Amino acid sequence: MTVAFGRLRRSARAGAVLAVLAGMMSMGLQCPFTGGVVLPGEPITVVLGASATEGRAPFEIGFNAARALPPGGEFDSINWDFDDGVVINNSDAVDIDHVFEDGGTFTVKAYIFADGALYAVAEVDVTILAEAALTAEIAASAIAGNTPLTVQFAATATTSDDAGIASWAWDFGDKGASTQQNPTHTFATDGLRTVRLTVTDTRGRTAVATRRIANGDRIRFTTTKGQIVIALDWANAPRSCQNVMQYVAEGFYEGTIFHRVVRGFVIQWGGFTAQLEPKQTRDPVASESDNGLSNTRETVAMARTSDPDSATSQIYINMADNSGDLDYVDENNPGYTVFGTVVAGMAVAEQIEDVPVVTRNGLENVPVTPITVTAVGVE
Repeated sequence: MTVAFGRLRRSARAGAVLAVLAGMMSMGLQCPFTGGVVLPGEPITVVLGASATEGRAPFEIGFNAARALPPGGEFDSINWDFDDGVVINNSDAVDIDHVFEDGGTFTVKAYIFADGALYAVAEVDVTILAEAALTAEIAASAIAGNTPLTVQFAATATTSDDAGIASWAWDFGDKGASTQQNPTHTFATDGLRTVRLTVTDTRGRTAVATRRIANGDRIRFTTTKGQIVIALDWANAPRSCQNVMQYVAEGFYEGTIFHRVVRGFVIQWGGFTAQLEPKQTRDPVASESDNGLSNTRETVAMARTSDPDSATSQIYINMADNSGDLDYVDENNPGYTVFGTVVAGMAVAEQIEDVPVVTRNGLENVPVTPITVTAVGVE
C-alpha cells in the first residue's frame, strides 16, 4: 500500500504535505496514510468507510470516501464499484448508500480522481448473507377418492431467520377457504383441483405451496386422438379406483403414451413416455379381479405382470369381449381387475385401435406415431 507524489493534487494547500512526505521518503519512513513506503506512480489505497460490513440481503450499507480525498477535500470525481454488477462512474458523492440484493462477499471500491488522474482507491470487504428463505409445505390425509372426500390438511413453514408466521391462507380450489394452520375440508363436488396455501411471516414475506386433489367417479383422458371418459366402479373395485385416482392427482398420466395397441383385443397406456422410458410408479395394488366385473367390450381394467398383485399405473380398454381369456376363474387363473367402463369416446378408442404398430425397444404393438395423453380431468 503506497502513495505517489505525482498523483497528489498540485495545489498550494497540498504543497506542505508533499514536502513532508518527501522528507519521510528520504529517511525511509512509512507513509502515514497507508503504512507502506512511498513510491512514485501509485495511488493511495485506504480503507473505505462503511456503516456496516455484514448483513442479510436485501441489505443497505452507507459508504464514505472522505478519508481518501486529497488534502483540502478537492477532487474531480469518484467512480464507485460495488462488486455486484453495479458501477457508478463520474459521481460527485463522497457519501453513498447501496442495497445488496443477493448474498456473497463483495469488495467495494471508490476510485478518487483529482487533477485529471487517479489519486486514491478506497476499498472495503462486505459480507452479505443470502435473503432469509421462507418455505411452506402441505401434508394431506388423502389426495384422491370418491365424492364426498374429507381431507385433513397440515401446513408447515420454516424460515432461515428468527421471523415468525403471521398468517395461513388456504384456497381449496372449490370456493372453500380457511385461515387455520391445519384445517379439515370436505370436497363435496367432483373435480381435479389445486389446493393453494399462502404463508406470510412477520416480516411480510410470503411462500406458496400447492397440492392437487382428485375426487369423483369419472376420469377424462384427453389424447392426441381425442377424449375418452371412464366411469369408475368404486363399489366393486375400491382399491383399483383409489389407485388410479391417486395417479391422476399426482399428474402421472400426462405425457404417457398408448404403448400397446392390439386390434380386436386391447389398447393400453399409462406406463411409458413418448421415448418409451418407463415411469416410476408407486407400490402395486392388490388384485380385485374376483369382484364380479367382467372384461367385456368397453370395460377398463388394470394391466399387470404374471403376479396377480402387481398392477400399478397401466390400464387398458377391452376392445372386444375378452371375458373368456381375462376374467377371474380361480386362484390358479386369477384374471385381471376390471374397475370401470368407457362412457364417452369409444370412437376415439377405435381410432387408436386402428393405427399401424411396430416393435420398438423390445415392446410389441407400439403405435408408429405416438398417441399421447395430453391432459387428465375429473368430472
